[in-house]
Amino acid sequence: MGRSAAKRADAADYIDALLIAAAVPAFLVRGDGTVVRANSAGQRALASRRDRTLRELRTGVTGHGVVRAYQARELRSDGGSRYLIVVATEVGPVDRIAACAQIWRLTRREREVLVQVAAGLSNKQIASALRIAEVTTENHLTKIFRKARVATRTALLALLLQHGGEAPW
Repeated sequence: MGRSAAKRADAADYIDALLIAAAVPAFLVRGDGTVVRANSAGQRALASRRDRTLRELRTGVTGHGVVRAYQARELRSDGGSRYLIVVATEVGPVDRIAACAQIWRLTRREREVLVQVAAGLSNKQIASALRIAEVTTENHLTKIFRKARVATRTALLALLLQHGGEAPW
């Protein structure tokens, strides 16, 4: 085995070790977003919700969007190809609210109402906190429900917490 082939084999072993060591979905991704390798958790994510996982990976790879579901680190390469190790990260409630606001195209005031809803406030409490009429709060909620394609506050919160703003249907 030549020296360059031995280097490539060592690099492949190192990458495999990184992927296997991650307890969360982890991927080796080409710079164009193509998944080259995945650990077992990553393979399960691809098998169960391929389109969403690939969309989230592209977001992590390109750095666009609000959702930070994946973090990418570029690997050095001697050739012209760009590769990244992409690992799943936890998305907190603030990130989820921001992601939903972007996905649903909420106005600034609708985002403020959504934050209050997520905090568990009633319409009356939201109106008081934002210094608006209760009927205005109800109007904002109606618009948020329509944009999120839900009918109730409970469904809105479930969508926000379980799916990060994207309906599973």
